[in-house]
Amino acid sequence: MINITNNEESKNIDNILINEYKIAEIILIENAANAILNSLDLDKYESFIIACGPGNNGADGLALARLLNMKNKEVKLICPYNKTIHYDICKNLNIEFIEKVEYTDIIIDALFGTGINDEIKSPYKEIIEDINNNRHKAKLISIDLITEGLDNVDEVLMLSSYKENMLYMDVKNRVLNIGVNKKYYKKASNKYIVDEDFIKSITKKISIFASKKDFGRNTIVAKKGAALLATRASIRCGAGYTTLLSDAVTLDKNLIINNEALNKEINYEIEEKVIAIGPNIGLEDENIEFIEKNLEKDLIIDADMITVLSKHKEYIPLLNENTILTPHYVEFCRLTGDSLDSLVSNPFEALKRFKTHFKGVVVLKGKNNIIYDGNNFYVVNLGNSKMAKAGMGDTLLGMISSYKAQGYSSLNASIIATYKQAKVGKELSEKHESISASMIIDNL
Repeated sequence: MINITNNEESKNIDNILINEYKIAEIILIENAANAILNSLDLDKYESFIIACGPGNNGADGLALARLLNMKNKEVKLICPYNKTIHYDICKNLNIEFIEKVEYTDIIIDALFGTGINDEIKSPYKEIIEDINNNRHKAKLISIDLITEGLDNVDEVLMLSSYKENMLYMDVKNRVLNIGVNKKYYKKASNKYIVDEDFIKSITKKISIFASKKDFGRNTIVAKKGAALLATRASIRCGAGYTTLLSDAVTLDKNLIINNEALNKEINYEIEEKVIAIGPNIGLEDENIEFIEKNLEKDLIIDADMITVLSKHKEYIPLLNENTILTPHYVEFCRLTGDSLDSLVSNPFEALKRFKTHFKGVVVLKGKNNIIYDGNNFYVVNLGNSKMAKAGMGDTLLGMISSYKAQGYSSLNASIIATYKQAKVGKELSEKHESISASMIIDNL
């Protein structure tokens, strides 16, 4: 998995590599420049303008200019000043320094990256305005992060780690390997982008001799269409026995739509250990009994049950370590009392605070789903606006409960279900104008 880092963590990683592991800064810059060079389509593009800042992001751009020059590409630099030796090298090689943007195939933003905390001042403010106003049809690529003020960037090439700010930007991006072992990043960051390799590493192998008993039992407590979606998703993901606890009308429909499921009318005493509860059960205070009478069970709590729990916060510390909460942002604010603006600005810190009195796993649902167990953050960043439809949360609830029934830990069940739902959603979104929860389930 790739680490996620904020600006401070990115600087800490550089300090660890340079000061603790004695990797010379010039080597890191050279590796970065080579990684950027290899990411560019040099068969398609001939001319480049690189705008460089005064620090290491600018040094990456200057080193890249030298490499492009060696490839006989037309390269020009907008760089008022840079503190590193790479500035002098480019001067000595007679690479052309210009003051204004000219016609070119690609403009590369190597101005500031993660290295600026203050307001951008002259002359860089004017350089940014010049790029915005005079880029013509040039492709605009930013290194590490988009420099504040730049408009309509086409792609961001992040170095070594996924930059936290990019989680909230709708821009094409890639993470480039600059030849540094991933283990060094664990010292600075406990946030990760979930990828296919990680999912494979935590997925169990199924024995050819397995029976339905080996795939476990789970109960879903829900009503109306949400109940049908959650039940269907659970069955599709492989639970051996899925029981729906619901009202008579919903159970009648479930007999037709999900005839593989077991049906029971709602009651507070539930036999199965894995219980997914919440969608459309109602907001009545009496529903807190579902939690009160099943505190020793493995609960996956969603939707209405989260709202009921938010009115009875005294139960949150009583929930055991196998409990999974699956709130969206507004529901999480109900649980914590945080403002929505505060949560959006730093969901990682909000989750840390909440975990001081909650023992289980949180799946914070949004464009980027964040799973947190108190040790590490796992981010599934495959979501898209076409998935913003009713029933997606109900589907995820059924999926998580299915994997939990099959013996996965609460953390791994949450990660696998969240990733698979988002991956299927991404694949469908590339083929269809709109996608529904039922389409997700059909393609699991």
